[in-house]
Amino acid sequence: MKFLTLTPFLAGVAQAIRFLNDDPAGTYFTEGTNYVLRFEADGQDHVDSFRLRLVTELMVPILVKDGMNDTYDFQDVYTLIAEAVQVADGSYTWPIEIFQGREGEKWVYRWEASYTSGNIMSATYLIPFHVQAAT
Repeated sequence: MKFLTLTPFLAGVAQAIRFLNDDPAGTYFTEGTNYVLRFEADGQDHVDSFRLRLVTELMVPILVKDGMNDTYDFQDVYTLIAEAVQVADGSYTWPIEIFQGREGEKWVYRWEASYTSGNIMSATYLIPFHVQAAT
């Protein structure tokens, strides 16, 4: 299965943060190494910090048949990584780890950055990637 290229999820909405990493979708990163998430203020809006979570989910969801209401279960888990990453810092280093045994091609990880500007809550989802066990 091929990944869709996901661009930041803020089309048409004032954006406060621009993410600078350009890793291709589906890149594998190894536990025990560091991933540096790079970002800068966008200038369209202003926030001092943002909340950073990692979303892990199945690459191919499980079809749950329930009569007429069939659904897809991605087994999503949201993990808070940092409550308030400072935009002025320009980067955040994450010591890569495997969450709940979710490693390899079956599982996808992606960043979620959220912030509030005025009365508007915004979220950005970045390109999906995989985490593999160290050898």
